[in-house]
Amino acid sequence: MRLNEQTRLLEATRKHGGNARELPRQIILFSKADWDHGLWTNDQHTAMRLAARGFQILYVESLGLRQPALRTRDIKRIGRRLLGGIRGLRQVREGLWVFSPLVMPFHQYETARRLNQKILETCLRYMLRRLHFRDPILWTYNPLMFFLKEILGASFLVYHCVDDLAAVPGTPTNIVLEADRSMASSADVIFTTSKPLLKTFLTLGSRSIYYFPNVADFEHFSKARLAGPIPHDLESIPAPRIGFVGAVSSYKLDFDLIVGVAERRPDWHWVIIGPWGTEEPIQGPTHLSK
Repeated sequence: MRLNEQTRLLEATRKHGGNARELPRQIILFSKADWDHGLWTNDQHTAMRLAARGFQILYVESLGLRQPALRTRDIKRIGRRLLGGIRGLRQVREGLWVFSPLVMPFHQYETARRLNQKILETCLRYMLRRLHFRDPILWTYNPLMFFLKEILGASFLVYHCVDDLAAVPGTPTNIVLEADRSMASSADVIFTTSKPLLKTFLTLGSRSIYYFPNVADFEHFSKARLAGPIPHDLESIPAPRIGFVGAVSSYKLDFDLIVGVAERRPDWHWVIIGPWGTEEPIQGPTHLSK
């Protein structure tokens, strides 16, 4: 339902801008997440649902806004990206293709950004010819991609802002803030998932901006009530249980809040499942037990 509303808004915005043509059915989607990442985000779900509605999607995997660190997880990811870049374009669903650009994850340096722009421009022109994309929509979760609208001849630029990227540990804050300012003046439509983000882009003078809070896949998660016996490791934890599944880090979770609630309500039991420190080493309270 939420995606249907967004699509109708795109159509209305095009008509308001004096362009009565039908909304293009081809989309270049710049993600902040690799397609095969274990924790799916708005990026993959949106691509899947747009493809199911008849759009053709070129899903461009993350350009690596966060500077990699010398740790096993980042090194393995670099290896996977190299393999993905060598493999080239791959179709993962009907009407949905994935491309892993081989770019340098050092966006704080102007030389790296310029080189990445040239690499992206060259590769994407080839991909668009191969897929027969003409005047596509550019739908991005990465504000640094605003410059590609004119270069690729995109008919429409959508910025789907789901995070305050300038606050993500390890990202080049000044570069992201400057990209946000450029996106505010370049995007035809901006969707935000929080009211503070909405306020930020209103302050920057965005022309067409809408608030669409995050949603949950109710049908998927409600299956847990019908899944049969409770897993043994969960059954041993007394009820009531409060659960969280996702990336576990101080950027994602307020550990002080969790500890405060746990101290006040010791009869409540917390179950937190997911990889630890996805964006950073955990800086939460040392007495928060795994």
